[in-house]
Amino acid sequence: MKKIVVVCDSREPQARAVTHLTEQVCSQYDWAIERIHADAVLLSDCIGCFGCWVKTPGLCVLTRDQGNDMARTVLSGTHLVFVSRVTWGGYSASIKKCADRMLPLLHPDFRKVNGQMHHIMRYPHMPRMLAVGYGAVSPSEVQCFRTYTAAHARNMDTELGQRAFIWPEQHQDPEPAAYTRWLSEEVCA
Repeated sequence: MKKIVVVCDSREPQARAVTHLTEQVCSQYDWAIERIHADAVLLSDCIGCFGCWVKTPGLCVLTRDQGNDMARTVLSGTHLVFVSRVTWGGYSASIKKCADRMLPLLHPDFRKVNGQMHHIMRYPHMPRMLAVGYGAVSPSEVQCFRTYTAAHARNMDTELGQRAFIWPEQHQDPEPAAYTRWLSEEVCA
């Protein structure tokens, strides 16, 4: 059975709309869904100590928050969907904080992928990563988001390719048919 883990900022109307559409697709296909509300999860900032690699392999050394629980939830999914406002071509601050705290899922050693250095996976199964962006204000910001999320996906051992879905207008509501078709195709691929 497929399990979709959605990381979103539930304060954002567009993120709520995308999450609702995702729930509808999951219901249609009988897929499980679990939401991580980036704005509500108790997370400290990653301090870049790499303790999750050498002191407590696979676990963040910051244990007074929900970071390790979040990482376990992510690892339990078959797919991981980041839903984020495009901010300077990347994730919003709350989504980026969640992404940073997934560092324990990676191994400290590297491998070369298409001439770039990327992490070796700590675990044999990683969820297939997808990204949904909204609020991009220019074509260059859209391209930057696609490049950024593709590199992030490679670090999660997923080839993102064109698997970033982006709403073209800053304040445009999600187009349900286009999004649900995209999500269905990506999850079933």
